[in-house]
Amino acid sequence: MSVLPILIYWLLAIWGLFSPRPVLLYLMVLSLPFGSFSVVPTEVAAGLTLLPATMTGMLICLRQFLLHRSGLPFLAGSVLSARRGQLLFLFWLVAVLVTLFAPRIFAGQITIVPMRGADIGVLHPSPQNISQLAYLTISVFLTFALSHALRRPAALGSLARAWVWGAGVTVLTGFLDLISQYLPIAPLLAPFRTATYALLTDDVLDGAKRIVGLTPEASAYGSLCLGFLTFLWFMRHAIPEGPWRRAALALCPMLLLVAILSTSSAAYLGIAVLAGLAGVDWLWRAGHLGRLGHARSGVGPELLAVVAAIAALAGVLIAAPRLLDPVMARIDLLIFDKVDSSSFEERNFWTRISLEAGLASHLLGVGVGSTRASNAAVSVFASTGLLGALLYYGFVLQSILRPIGAGVSSFARGMAQAARWSIGPTFVMGLLIGTSPDFGVTGAIRWAIILAVCAASCATAPPDPGRDRRPAFPVPPRAGRHLQHR
Repeated sequence: MSVLPILIYWLLAIWGLFSPRPVLLYLMVLSLPFGSFSVVPTEVAAGLTLLPATMTGMLICLRQFLLHRSGLPFLAGSVLSARRGQLLFLFWLVAVLVTLFAPRIFAGQITIVPMRGADIGVLHPSPQNISQLAYLTISVFLTFALSHALRRPAALGSLARAWVWGAGVTVLTGFLDLISQYLPIAPLLAPFRTATYALLTDDVLDGAKRIVGLTPEASAYGSLCLGFLTFLWFMRHAIPEGPWRRAALALCPMLLLVAILSTSSAAYLGIAVLAGLAGVDWLWRAGHLGRLGHARSGVGPELLAVVAAIAALAGVLIAAPRLLDPVMARIDLLIFDKVDSSSFEERNFWTRISLEAGLASHLLGVGVGSTRASNAAVSVFASTGLLGALLYYGFVLQSILRPIGAGVSSFARGMAQAARWSIGPTFVMGLLIGTSPDFGVTGAIRWAIILAVCAASCATAPPDPGRDRRPAFPVPPRAGRHLQHR
């Protein structure tokens, strides 16, 4: 049964590899919700799970660097320029060197928690070193490949539309998983759950099923939902009025709902961070501190909507004061009582052992894939050492502070700002559930947008006759517009 989805994926992937259309870009984003689906049979891949988004990222790298004449020169320029992606490339280089040598130099000397399994072990070279380093390599070079592709405004518009579609697929898979406990559709979902790692698809919390969609576990699905929601919420500023903006706004509450249904404590904390950032963004736009064309639109209606929602909630609570008691009990269970749970203790144990492993390696790191943490910052430090952590988070800080050129279009500027706003919730969630230094496909998309807009300005790129000159979001012509002078 799983052969058919794999065959469909590869037909689309091969088509996208040689098609002038942005097929691979759409395929990569739309396949993000399929986090437990291996597009290569695990028996063929020696037990390695190759996710569709990761595999599509590999194909995008192949297309951009080998099938485009400007690809390799662009890559060389990116890794050699301190103003572009040099810090990210140096981080990857450090990760490779540490992973190749540290597990052998410190073999048998450092206590770790292996990537597969929660029991204490001793550091030694393992297949996880190769697999996790491969995933990180794909993420790093996908960042450069996408930044090369997104220099074209049409490609940036395609990414925005793909993100809307991907958000819709994420919501759909969540609802399918929800109704699978009432309707016999589990056999239809089974072909997309072929990963070799543990799949916690039937977890129950406080008598309710935790929604996982087609990802391995509730925390992964909640993180995915919040990733789509955060970028979609801030991206709406960049999208002109029309069906795409309406679709983005309609999907935001749906993503919020399925993220809540995932009952992931990390997702709940991310929602709180997103709410705070949304308030800061609104105050920033209301105070006219920015110069973004579409960013100011909707400030008044948004204020009215918030006031109306608060008034409606207050009226409901006056009529039924105990209506929110179940909700508050669930929040207490997931957030405030989390510190007393076994899962919290287990994840803290992973993080502590990984931190001690990084310190015991004389700050050199123990290699990517050697130890399992539950904190992204600790994972980066333990895996790549102090130097790797400084390089990676230096790149993150550089991406946040990188100036946007004055000649950039309002759409491209809005996309870059949305990518920056999305860093906050993702970073906070990573401090709770990040098990690897790999920032993944979603991280690669975020960094690529910032690089493409800030370092290789979409609007000021030199003209290329072969480029698609269609607008990012086509607008139907007004009556009589064809009579105007061009």
